[in-house]
Amino acid sequence: MSSESLPQLANPPIVEAVVDLDCIFDQAPDLQGIRLAAAEAVGQDYPESDQVWRTDFRVDISKAGANVGASQVAPECQALRFWNKQRNQLVQFRTAGFSFNRLRPYSGFDAYKEELRANWLKYCDIAAPNRINIVRLRYVNVIRIEQNLHDIDDYFKIGPRIPTIEPELSVARFSNKCLVFDSARSSDAEIALDLRPANDSSRYTLTITVGKRVDIEPIDWLQVCSTIESLRGFKNILFKESITEKCLQLFG
Repeated sequence: MSSESLPQLANPPIVEAVVDLDCIFDQAPDLQGIRLAAAEAVGQDYPESDQVWRTDFRVDISKAGANVGASQVAPECQALRFWNKQRNQLVQFRTAGFSFNRLRPYSGFDAYKEELRANWLKYCDIAAPNRINIVRLRYVNVIRIEQNLHDIDDYFKIGPRIPTIEPELSVARFSNKCLVFDSARSSDAEIALDLRPANDSSRYTLTITVGKRVDIEPIDWLQVCSTIESLRGFKNILFKESITEKCLQLFG
């Protein structure tokens, strides 16, 4: 098995996988203007929809530190989201590009490749991007360890380091994030590991985001797929090198 592949897991820990295709436009799409066209294009398979809005606030402070005024920038729609009937898959028409999200159960990229391609082409027809400038993948893994008292190093190669004192300390909660760049792949990554107690178990969330700056024509699907496959390999390496063999055995 190559270093960029993973064994077939009976119970993979992935709870969400996301593909982002960020784009360059002559003019960023007016999401409210294309909302009906987008709904008509994807509505048969994705009949439920919602929107993501952003509102900015501005506070002016004098040199003396006094609050001299506050204002609110008009809300802006950031994304149109369309869900399938099972609400475990969605496509997003964003002002910055297109996203495809798959929630649990996740069967691997090959199972959704054609669905991604079909909806990407619909986005291109409606939003008219000029180029793809960033390809990004994000994988959210939830890993539960049943016993609360355990050594984190038995399961993860990354994590917090705490002082060694008597009586021995134990980690109750943490959030650890690292940004890295792979010059050989011209790709960057963010590796985040969080611990949140959950009743009689410990709930770890390992989120791996990998991305690459590109210059791809929207219709060049072979190049898009090639970039995604390369990033998947990078993600797999980071995943395997972030956990131990004992942790990997939790997934069957």
